[in-house]
Amino acid sequence: MPGQGVKDRAVYRTLIGILCTLSSPSLLPGRAEVMASQTYLLRPERKAGDLVQVEVVLQAGGDLHLHNSNAVAGTPASIRTLPMTVAAKLVYDERTLGLRNDDKGSCRSVRYYQSAKALIEFEKTVQNLSLGEKQKLIAVDTTEAETTLVSLGKRISREELDLVDGVGSSLILDEFLPREPVPLGGVWKHSDNLLAALLRLDAVSLGDVQSMLAEVHPQENAAKISMAGTVHGAVGGVATEIELKSKYTFDLSSKRITAFALLVKEKRSIGHVGPGLDMVAKQIVKIRPLGVSDQLPDSVVPDAQRALDESARLLLFESPHNRFRLDHDRRWFVTSDEKKLTVFRLVDRGELVAQCNVAALDPVPDGQAFGLADFQRDIEKSLGKKFSQFVSAKEETDSSDRRIYRVVANGTVSDLSIQWLYYLYTTREGRRLSVAFTIEQGLVERFGRADQQFLAHLEIAPPQTATAGSPTPAQR
Repeated sequence: MPGQGVKDRAVYRTLIGILCTLSSPSLLPGRAEVMASQTYLLRPERKAGDLVQVEVVLQAGGDLHLHNSNAVAGTPASIRTLPMTVAAKLVYDERTLGLRNDDKGSCRSVRYYQSAKALIEFEKTVQNLSLGEKQKLIAVDTTEAETTLVSLGKRISREELDLVDGVGSSLILDEFLPREPVPLGGVWKHSDNLLAALLRLDAVSLGDVQSMLAEVHPQENAAKISMAGTVHGAVGGVATEIELKSKYTFDLSSKRITAFALLVKEKRSIGHVGPGLDMVAKQIVKIRPLGVSDQLPDSVVPDAQRALDESARLLLFESPHNRFRLDHDRRWFVTSDEKKLTVFRLVDRGELVAQCNVAALDPVPDGQAFGLADFQRDIEKSLGKKFSQFVSAKEETDSSDRRIYRVVANGTVSDLSIQWLYYLYTTREGRRLSVAFTIEQGLVERFGRADQQFLAHLEIAPPQTATAGSPTPAQR
């Protein structure tokens, strides 16, 4: 999609991120009279070691909103609307590892994905996404603050993570059940933290969602529950408004939710790392008990617990255009990956902290030298009037025998004080990679050593058709 401020990769990621949402408008709870004084205890009895198989069917449709870089900011033409549709299906076995007590601690499970696929269509483009064979074993951890998925095999990419980490996680659905006995027609409200976990939001500022016990069918061992309401929250640092309707079934025999249907209407602002959206998303989750799962034996439990306890839960990024790969912190998002440039943005607790531009350069011609002073000269030239002074410049060689130039420069952009961190990597074979970080001076302390952590797992692939040029200027 040429001319877009947020490129295909961010669009795909947003579409998958809002996938998990299927039901019908009739799910809105209606009025129900209390038929009798009889009450029902809908308490789940799930425990560590329990096995289930989960099937998730997902559909979404609506419009994405993106900045149009070719238009004048603030005009109607500055925002481009892009129709889209998404369909996906996930099937996985899930083994419970641990449950929360009174909203404290965490819920944990390990899953084996038999299938995880999505089809995205927009602007005459079709994108197929699927989970790789080496990433099908995934451990899940949900606390009051966040949900984390970690592959026990090959590290997963952002797109693969968003494919499996959507709205309506089967691990938390039982938490929507009432804690006290309720009569027919009885209602109960849901906490903001639980709604944030359900909808995969960073925070909920105003949540007004309640469930109602609509029907009980002893002959079918089923209690039918309806849920509806509105949620105002934030995701990725931008506001979102959600209207949701749901209908879910509690099995009176197995003592757990076995079906959860959800309809979500969402309006989200354009964010730091993704487009805005105005869409309707649907989801149906079906859960059935399993006696045994060949893919989730007892022996997998220690590996899953260990993976979730690791402090470094990194994601994999591989660029076919700029010929590099790295494992990065989950706060980094790719907003553009083109032939000449890959752009990352660091978003921490909803705030844009830094941008990083990465580009492969031509090798230095035979017989010519390119030293640290040459690198500084090219940096000053590329920054032009934005440049103020160099703070530091050094040369070193890493454990892979790559020569690294690191230069720190200060300057001003649109009356904002900026610091740039420039790196130039040169391999023994002459391959070169330019990496430039841009940080507002007021965020330098918060940024800390994020550049070194970002580059700690950087690998440079052999060149195919190298991009000419000097150090890539950090852009704003």
